[in-house]
Amino acid sequence: MKRIAVTAVMSFGLLWPGTSSADAPEAGAEVGFSQRALYRVPIELVSLTGLIGGQSTHLAYGLPLGVEWGKTLEGLTVFQARLGFLLEYVAGRVRVGGGTGIGGLSIWRATNSYTLGAVFADVTVRVSADVVRFGAARDSGETRDTARSALFVASEMRVNTAQVWGPSVSFGIRY
Repeated sequence: MKRIAVTAVMSFGLLWPGTSSADAPEAGAEVGFSQRALYRVPIELVSLTGLIGGQSTHLAYGLPLGVEWGKTLEGLTVFQARLGFLLEYVAGRVRVGGGTGIGGLSIWRATNSYTLGAVFADVTVRVSADVVRFGAARDSGETRDTARSALFVASEMRVNTAQVWGPSVSFGIRY
């Protein structure tokens, strides 16, 4: 049975003063829970990701740096660190995009103190939709409906060369 990863996401954005809405730098952080698979072995993971990037009118971009740690259902400890690039097309309340990344994966063995490790490259496809927008407009030309602060839902699929893959569904806040 395939498992769908559920990630509870909390993102906090920082905007530099005096920046126009057409080019707004942002920084964010995400924390979540996911269930991924290594070949067919399920892994439950907690994740923490920071993001530095920006958004123009129809394009959002960022450099996510994240870590995930957890266990397989058989009790093996798993740790993964990743640095990536994310690019999304912004069409009103919907964002569609993807990215790529590099990272490392470690699995602690049950039979001795040595770890199994791998370096990987990955590909991510992501879709998100703003459910509720809020906050003050970022400049006098912006209405509340076009404000970038939002509660959102997202779906993501990631696969890497270390054979760890998995879909995820996330809920979050963006400012």
